[in-house]
Amino acid sequence: IILFLILFSGFINGMTENERYRIASGLFNDKLYTLAIDEMRKFINDFPQNAKNDKALFMLGKSYYYTKQYDLAKTYYLKLIDAHSASILVPDAILETGHSFFKQGRYADAGKQYHTVIQKYIMSDAAYDAYYWLAKSLLQQKLYDDAIVYLKQMIVKYPKGSYNAFAYFTLAQAYFDKK
Repeated sequence: IILFLILFSGFINGMTENERYRIASGLFNDKLYTLAIDEMRKFINDFPQNAKNDKALFMLGKSYYYTKQYDLAKTYYLKLIDAHSASILVPDAILETGHSFFKQGRYADAGKQYHTVIQKYIMSDAAYDAYYWLAKSLLQQKLYDDAIVYLKQMIVKYPKGSYNAFAYFTLAQAYFDKK
């Protein structure tokens, strides 16, 4: 693979912006995250005004997340939020920032991110996930009553949600652990 990339790199540099983006996103989709990181960074640096930079920053953050580099993941999610505040990916970037904090055991910081998604982007798909993960972060902090409130709100607001089986289980767990 390395020899291929060395030989291919000259070819990549001669490609259009869209071709470069397709290569980088293809590496991401194929779960070749280390290679995707390199290509996404080059794409962002070479084409800073490209309309797909929000997507590239998001995939870059996810690639770092999948390679367990949570601080770098947060860095690129925050760059997306700052540089592309109108992007439809902002709620997901905030949610993913929360997930990075959660993976680091920083549950209060994760909870703040999830709460932001719920407060500012309630109509987004990310808000549903944020309810569940906010409750999980509250449980990790032993804030059972607060976790119960958010789980109940989630179940009521999203009665057909895909996490609801987990929400009911987590709700039962919160009541049990609360004792």
